[in-house]
Amino acid sequence: MYRVMTGNGVQLTALSLIEIQRLYNRGQIAISDVLRRDTEQGWRLVGDVLGESLLGSASRARTRRSTIPHPPLISWGAVLLIGCLAGGLGLGFVGLLQGVWSRKIHPRIMPVVWPVCAIVLPTAHFIWALSLMRHEHPPLLTALLHIGVGVITGDIAGMCLASFGSTSIRKTLLCGFGDKGFSMSFFLTALLGPVYVAYKAEELRKLHE
Repeated sequence: MYRVMTGNGVQLTALSLIEIQRLYNRGQIAISDVLRRDTEQGWRLVGDVLGESLLGSASRARTRRSTIPHPPLISWGAVLLIGCLAGGLGLGFVGLLQGVWSRKIHPRIMPVVWPVCAIVLPTAHFIWALSLMRHEHPPLLTALLHIGVGVITGDIAGMCLASFGSTSIRKTLLCGFGDKGFSMSFFLTALLGPVYVAYKAEELRKLHE
């Protein structure tokens, strides 16, 4: 983490490089301000750390922006709504979009495999249950109970598989941007899955707008 000293004598503490870049883009700090790591003693210019002397030309700025593929244009709030309405199946489709995006950063296959399983397995179970009703003609209450338990179980399994995919995406994002100050909680990733990935993707998108 970094500490920034502005020209007005204001100190900003516990900042990552991503947050410093965002403050600079908003004009809240200047390249002539100074900063230092919490573990270092010497101060350096913000411009030197951010490399603004190299990013002054438009071509360099375009190159810097092109290093991060544009994340899916879906907010974390929309993902949360999809999860509430469609459960694990909906999160599986969102996770698949996020997995395809992460493969543009690093060609790992698991971010795509997990959400595909989240889509296929609950759907296959539901189709099997309907087929069982059609061919064996069980009592209606038994059939409905079987389908209900299957849907709930498949929904929970879909959410878990979508979260597994999110943890794989987390590894990709940390490998790609961890050295630039990007951080991502494993606990929140496992708990919230595609919702948290969408939130962190928005953070990356705003940084490179």
